[in-house]
Amino acid sequence: IRELEAPKDQGRRVIILGDMLELGPNSREYHRNLKAQTLSAAPNLVILCGPEMHALYEELEKFAEVHWFEKVDMLNAQLSHLLQDGDLVLVKSSAGTQLSKTVEAIKQLKLAHNHWPCPISPDTSDGMMMPGEKKDDTQQKNIH
Repeated sequence: IRELEAPKDQGRRVIILGDMLELGPNSREYHRNLKAQTLSAAPNLVILCGPEMHALYEELEKFAEVHWFEKVDMLNAQLSHLLQDGDLVLVKSSAGTQLSKTVEAIKQLKLAHNHWPCPISPDTSDGMMMPGEKKDDTQQKNIH
């Protein structure tokens, strides 16, 4: 997160985070402890998804523009209202959180709007990548 590059033009830094699964009984604490790392990326918008991410929402709501959705489908229904042309979006979650559906929804927005937003790659363990890209710890793309 802390290596999130600057967005293009008038874009914003947008971080979309989903639940990290299989963390055991301290899961809420681990999610809550993402506050410092998230804020260090200086995001303009944080979008959180999943029951465990509510703990991070509670930590961030006084410090950043943040939205929390219990389920991926609820998040995806609001994407066109949350994202803007030029945004740089980072998507990160466990594969089981299914934020790959969010990436697909962003791709559909691109098709519907002809140029906005451009495809992005999630960093999930399902290995989904854009053509020509190599696996990295974080995937980010400018929306343009």
